[in-house]
Formats: sequence, structure tokens, C-alpha cells
Amino acid sequence: MYLDDGWICDDFQSCNSASVHLQNDLKHAGFHVNEEKSQWHPVQSLEWLGFTWNLLEGAIDIYLFKKLENLRVKVHNLRFKYFATARELASVVGSIISMRFAYGPICQIFTRQLSMLIASKVFWDAKISLSAEAIDELHFWSQNIDSLSPRVISPWFRLPERIIYTDASDHAGAGILLDESSETFHCMWDDFNKAQSSTFRELKAVELLLKTMGSKLENKFVKLYSDNQNVIRIVQVGSMKSPLQCLAFSIFNTCLLFNIDLSVAWVPRLQNCTADFVSKFFDFDDWGIHQRIFRYFDKLWGPFTCDLFASSNNYKVAKYYSLFWTPGTSGVDAFAHNWALENSWIVPPVHLINRTIRYLIFCRAKGVLIVPKWISASYWPSIVDMNGKYLSCIVDYVEYKYPTNFFTPGSDKSSIFATQTFQSSVLVLRFDAS
Repeated sequence: MYLDDGWICDDFQSCNSASVHLQNDLKHAGFHVNEEKSQWHPVQSLEWLGFTWNLLEGAIDIYLFKKLENLRVKVHNLRFKYFATARELASVVGSIISMRFAYGPICQIFTRQLSMLIASKVFWDAKISLSAEAIDELHFWSQNIDSLSPRVISPWFRLPERIIYTDASDHAGAGILLDESSETFHCMWDDFNKAQSSTFRELKAVELLLKTMGSKLENKFVKLYSDNQNVIRIVQVGSMKSPLQCLAFSIFNTCLLFNIDLSVAWVPRLQNCTADFVSKFFDFDDWGIHQRIFRYFDKLWGPFTCDLFASSNNYKVAKYYSLFWTPGTSGVDAFAHNWALENSWIVPPVHLINRTIRYLIFCRAKGVLIVPKWISASYWPSIVDMNGKYLSCIVDYVEYKYPTNFFTPGSDKSSIFATQTFQSSVLVLRFDAS
């Protein structure tokens, strides 16, 4: 009889006591123990079932070189082929899955396409045309088989260094990072993402949040909560659906890039109410300026170094500030930053124009400000003096009278900024308060 079993205790004494009791039980039951293949003395590093279980370093690794070499040969024989039998693919997938104790979820995530090809055939020796995605998985294992890090064993009492809650609605994805400052992530969906399933959108929210806040999560043990059970499962083992599998790939690669130790768990919706609330926030001010208009003024009065009021869907300069943390942003809340060293592209929401002009003057900054020519608006006295002349800090301007295709629509398709022809004139003001 072959028994593969073991146990872990809190200290040497209790572990040794359990060992003595088990030896006596086997002896009294009439079993003869093969001492050469048994480890009765408590140790903190053990070679067992083809793996090295190292409790001192908290890691599981593969110690059998032959196991890795066999996989390397199998992958090499297939990676340049266009066809393979289901039996050949199953041999590769089986070898990879057998290493999941050492390498974790990556073994399932990066064999999904191969597994789908195997499942599509009735006979083991039936020829299968390898898809581009399946070939990519073979290339991944060929290039990374020798460089994968051993899996870290996370003790049950290990506390996460960062906690994240994510959610997604029909129009936006959101997340809350609980740390010293409790950062908020928010991203409005484009038409493509709006048309996807709820699981896709919630998984996309996880992907974008990790990419956006990667630097804040770098080298950290992160606990991520979602109220979608499918999301939890897909992050752990991937998906048989190609779009969801691509997102699982991206999440894994982001964690690899920032060395994030990610643990995911499901929570009921009632315990995810903050992220749920933020996901329902609708940004009515994510309209923008047409690219041709920006290019013209970038050549005329640029180059611009920062876009002060933007989002991941409408930014014009690589460095931009946004209302919330969003993919690619350089910071949250433009008014929390010094504009003095920038030549800024400034397209604020209408209700922030007054504050924007005051802050430009306060920072002694320069840039180009775009506002509707509404002489009855509260911000108008901040632009002209008592005689109706532009203030001295406005050194130049261009006026567009009832322009066509000047603005690009945002999420609110009924906005006045979404109409093809704007219903008033627009001013492009060159500010220099330096």
C-alpha cells in the first residue's frame, strides 16, 4: 500500500508527538513501513511528491529537474507546429497542471486555450489545428519555464497590506483602495465595454484598477474583494471564453509586472456598497475638444505639457489630471498640483471655470483655457474688466462663432457639448499669469 501523506504543526514538539503516534498506529495495524522512503523526523524543508516544500522561506518549488526537462521537450516539439493530436496536447497540459502546487493559478490560466482545443475533439489521435492563442501559450511556457518564481505559501494569519473593493455598473467601473488615504478609482465605459456582459465589465474593472494603481500596490500582499463570483473564479484559474481569458492574462501580467501578491475573495453586495455606489457615478463632464482643434493650438501656442481636466477617454497630453484615479492619469484633482511649471491645456467643466482662473493667477501659471462665450455666466467678470476688455493675463485669444465639430461628445449624449454645431461662440484664451 502506498500512502502519500504529511502534517504540519505549530512547533517541533507537537509535530514529533504526532509522528510517534502515527508510527505506533501503523505498527499496531500490522503495516510494515518502508523507512527509506519515510520522513519521521520533523523538518522545515521537505522533498515530497516532486516538490520542495520549504516552510522556512514559505515557498513551494520543483526539485525534479527531469520533470521540467520533460515539459521543455514536449513544448519545444509543439511550439513550431500548426497541427497536433489531442493526445500530444493533453500530455503537455497534464505536465503543466501537475506543477500547480509550485506555480499556482498560472498553470491553469496559461493552458486554457490548449484545454479548449483538446475538448473540441472526440478522438485522442485526431489532428487539431493550433490557434494563435494556443501557440502563444506554448511560447509562454517555452520562454518562462526556467524563470518562474516558486509559489509563496501565504499563512492564514498573514494580513493584507492593501485591501481593494471593486464593482461595475452598466456605464462605469469602480474600485476603492483602502490604505492611508482611501483612493477611489473610476472609469466610464465606452460603447464597446457597455455592450459586454456584466462579468466582462467587472473583470475589466479589476484589470484597469490594478494597472492604474500598480505603483501603489507594488511589492504588496493585496486582498481584492468582488461581489461577482465569476470574477473571483476567472482571476484564479482563467476562463474558457476568449475575451474573459484575455482579461485574466492581463491581470496576471500586471501582478507579475508590479510583483503584486494578489488574493481574491467574494463578498455579498451589501458588503461592497461603497464600490457599488462609485460605479453608479455618471460623469456628465467627460466631453472633450476635437483632436484637430488641439493639434492646431498645440502648434500655435504649445507644446502643451499637461492636460489639467481630463479622463482616460479624452486626454490630449500624456501627462493629465483626472477627477478620480483612472488608467494613465498622472494625479487626481488638478487643484492639488502646482501649475507654475506647465504650459497647460485647460478645458474645465463649466462650474469650475471661475475656480480655474483664480488658481491660474494664484500659481502664476500659463496655458490655454477654453470656455463658452457666455457673457451672463458667473465666470465672465473673471475674464473681462469693467470696460469689457480682456484682463492683462489674457495675452491672446481666438473666437469661434457657433463652431461645428469643435467638441467631442462624452458619455452624456444629450449634453449641449454633444451637438454637432455648438449653440454659442467659444473662446480659446491664451493665459500667462507668470
